[in-house]
Amino acid sequence: MSFFQHLSNSFYLTKLRHSSFRPQTELIQTLGSFYICNLGSIDEHQSSISEDLSSGMSLRQDLAVAKCMSEYIERLAQRMGEKRNDPLCMKFGTDGFAAFPKFYPSSLKRVRASSLLESIERYSWHSFWHQKVAYESSHDSHLLEQYNLAHLDLREIINIYPSIEGHIKLCICLGGISSSGLVVGGGCGYTYEEARERAFCEALRHYIAISNVRKGFPLSNSSYCKRLAFLAEEGFDLYRDRLKISGRGSVSLPELEVDSLIHHPFERFYHVYRTQFQGQKAFISSQVDVGYL
Repeated sequence: MSFFQHLSNSFYLTKLRHSSFRPQTELIQTLGSFYICNLGSIDEHQSSISEDLSSGMSLRQDLAVAKCMSEYIERLAQRMGEKRNDPLCMKFGTDGFAAFPKFYPSSLKRVRASSLLESIERYSWHSFWHQKVAYESSHDSHLLEQYNLAHLDLREIINIYPSIEGHIKLCICLGGISSSGLVVGGGCGYTYEEARERAFCEALRHYIAISNVRKGFPLSNSSYCKRLAFLAEEGFDLYRDRLKISGRGSVSLPELEVDSLIHHPFERFYHVYRTQFQGQKAFISSQVDVGYL
């Protein structure tokens, strides 16, 4: 049975739909070769990128649903933890959070691994910019043809791979939408291919959001959305300047400060985990000058 069938038939999803935490909208759509699943309390006047909207994207429909459900649960867990003043949920939103269904084998090991990849991505991306570490890059506009996305208004695709100590790979995917603006996505994985797909998917999600803005749909006023708007106007110029610096050395990851399960209302069905490195800074702050990330 596929992940999608598990979720559709589970008592968990039935309970969620009839609880006060239920998503008001469930939507599965396609973009080229990708499936996109959205869950949230959205209407026609709301942005496609919002704190009230969870989204999952994958080449497989069941994995798109799974990723979306996990994002929905981790956001729910963080918000409820913040309301009860749980110290594990008070800083940096959902940075370093991950959720994973318990019916999968080794689910606790998997949810911690997913959380750690998230923290490594945020920490290393920040280091790439501020510490000027070494990197490799490639022009990969062929991905648009490969995934049936040539109709999108994306001028070029550049993937950046900052050097990280250890075996984890980080990809920062830049998608040019004008001579000076871009959409950007990041992803970590155990291989370059895994990291690249995750980063590419996130960049595509941001492309959809910016495309909707151009059609008249508003972005929310969150710091995350301010970052998207900033990058869409002048992000490419900033990244070009950064890429002129070849950098040196690798990202050195410190010890973990947070490494723990998070309590939440659906613990019977999902693990939620958080990791955070010592000295880790907020990836997105209220200042627009971090928009270059």
